[in-house]
Amino acid sequence: MNTEHRFDWRLGIGLTVGALLGFAWGVLLGFFQVRVNVAFAGWLAGGIGVPVTFLGSFSIGWVFQRVAPEWHKVARLLCALIAVALGLPAGIALGLVTQHWDAAQVFGVTGALVWNCEWLAAVLGLGAGMWSAWTQPFTRALARRLARPRAFAQKLGAGARRPVAAGLDFFQAFGRALAWLPTQVYQRWQRAPRDVPAVPRVKFQAPHGTPRAAKANAGAPRITRVVEDRCPYCLDVITRKDPRGIHTCAVCGTPHHADCWAITGKCQVPHLNV
Repeated sequence: MNTEHRFDWRLGIGLTVGALLGFAWGVLLGFFQVRVNVAFAGWLAGGIGVPVTFLGSFSIGWVFQRVAPEWHKVARLLCALIAVALGLPAGIALGLVTQHWDAAQVFGVTGALVWNCEWLAAVLGLGAGMWSAWTQPFTRALARRLARPRAFAQKLGAGARRPVAAGLDFFQAFGRALAWLPTQVYQRWQRAPRDVPAVPRVKFQAPHGTPRAAKANAGAPRITRVVEDRCPYCLDVITRKDPRGIHTCAVCGTPHHADCWAITGKCQVPHLNV
């Protein structure tokens, strides 16, 4: 169902474009006929206006054939005729108004035969654009005529590729040569060892048993010979006879406060939480 909607939109847009082009060609054709038929004699106007009218109408017919290929050719021809016929009077009126000519005088000077031949050429051009199979012999002959120039152009293009490629290779090598030294410097700088931050000096402190040392080292990290056990839950130190009780994990042997273990009910080391 979506495909049908897309087809309807494409057909509608194509017919709209074709109708606008047909109307525009009708306006241009009417203006062109007024200017040419008045400026030249009858036979010269017919010799200029008829071929131009046929070629322009052929283009409009070809456009209608492309925008509505599913339609019958007669239906496409009627749509093209209506579009061109609607624009033709507007073009004739525009040509008469801009040149300040009388319509009866213009048609009388030129003669009805020239106008009829041009309008007939317009209808034939629209039909020729719809049934364009008759152009195949001409297109084949034109293709044969253009075969040698096309082959020559291809050879010329193939010959021009080599110097272009050589020029590109030269500029690429030249650019690499220019970038070689900065690249080496940058790579050496990347491989160079970075400065190791200096380790802060630790001053000698008196044993923690003296009052003077306790006052001087208040709030500072302590270095002791005894390993302190801290509860992984509350991070407080666990003493040997801790009043809060001690509970040791049976898997990893990490000591916990008894009340902390009672809160969580399991070891706080990640080995049981994986």
